[in-house]
Parts: sequence; structure tokens; C-alpha cells
Amino acid sequence: MKSLNYWILMLLMATSCFTLVSCGDDDDEQGNGTTKKCHVDADGRNIDFGYAYFSIDEPSHSGGLYDYTLEFTNYDYLSILKNPASIVGKKISSFYIGFTSPNKYDINSLPEGEFPYSRYSSNKKESYYECEIGINGTINSDGDESCEQYYETDWNSGYESGNLIINKTSEGLYKIEIRNLNLLAAEPGDFDIHESKRKTTGSFYFEGRFEDVSSYDFDFN
Repeated sequence: MKSLNYWILMLLMATSCFTLVSCGDDDDEQGNGTTKKCHVDADGRNIDFGYAYFSIDEPSHSGGLYDYTLEFTNYDYLSILKNPASIVGKKISSFYIGFTSPNKYDINSLPEGEFPYSRYSSNKKESYYECEIGINGTINSDGDESCEQYYETDWNSGYESGNLIINKTSEGLYKIEIRNLNLLAAEPGDFDIHESKRKTTGSFYFEGRFEDVSSYDFDFN
């Protein structure tokens, strides 16, 4: 399963006939009013997010399991559909949770409880998650992309992250936490985790509602 950042790149490439111009500095978007509080702490650095997106892949696309994407960003992804050039030169940070389950949920019925980290699982009766973090990723007018700092959850035995905790508040908002993230850090500017041996830690917190983007086709291949 690919994060929405991948589909953004595909969208930009598919609309390359547009005249692309720089959109200025790295002012963060303020959010769409559905995110009450959201941030990730990684490597001693705190990043706030104003947007939360939900999508689902049906089992026919994911080996008999439902794959859910929960992605938190500082940029309005849907605005890119209206103006693809708006992404050029922007510094976009995101926190991605890939949640896999044998059960079908929707934007209003995510399960409450604690769910373990797993990079791969052959047990189709259990739910599990994995994470990616990208800080200050950019796409240039020529389509080249870079990322100031990229992380993935550490898949090495003995370094698994803590559980993904999902609850609902009395206001009907989702509260999602990962209190102990064990991460692998890519070299600055790179996406290649496999060449990196640097380990670090972090945590994640979200309180708010999601916007469902399951019906949007970000795949232009």
C-alpha cells in the first residue's frame, strides 16, 4: 500500500502539461477544522499537522485483508486536484499509518483498542499497523522530489514500536496514539532506509476527525 504522497507525485506527473511555478515559502496550511490536535515527535523534533485523511483498499486489492491508510499532513491534499501546480516548492510533512485488518470499517467505525506493530503478518485474523514519516518533502517543477528527513518504523526483531491505540472521545472524535515509536532514519535528503543504520525514537498523537478520500482516484498509471 502506498501513501497519498505517492499518488500526489503521480498526479503531478499526469498534469505536467500545466505551467508549473513556485508557490513561495514553506508556510504551513492551517487545517480544515476537523483536526483538534495532531503532532509527531521524532528525533527530538515536533511537527504539527492540520489535516487527517482516511482511505480503504478492498480485500481484492490486498490479499484478503482490508488495508486502511490514515495520513496526517500539514497540507490540503484535495486542493491539489483543483490546482496541481500548488504543490510545487511547498514543504510538506506527513505521518502515515498503514492499518491492516480482516474486518471492514468505515470512517465512523474504526475499532477501539490496542493493535501491534508488524511489517509483515501471515495471520489473517489479527489487525496490525506500520508507519512512515516524511519531514519537509518537496516536489520541484521538473518533477524531482526530495525529503529533508524520512523515517520508517523499525522492523528489526526486538525493536518493535509500541501499540497503536485508538479510542473515541465523548465528543465523538478519534483519539489515536503511538506512545513509543522505534524508528529507522534515512540519510538526510534520502528515502532509502535500507542503507541506513541509524535508530531513533518518537511518539504520535491525534485527536479529531478524518476526511474520507477512498473515492478519489490518485492513481494515474
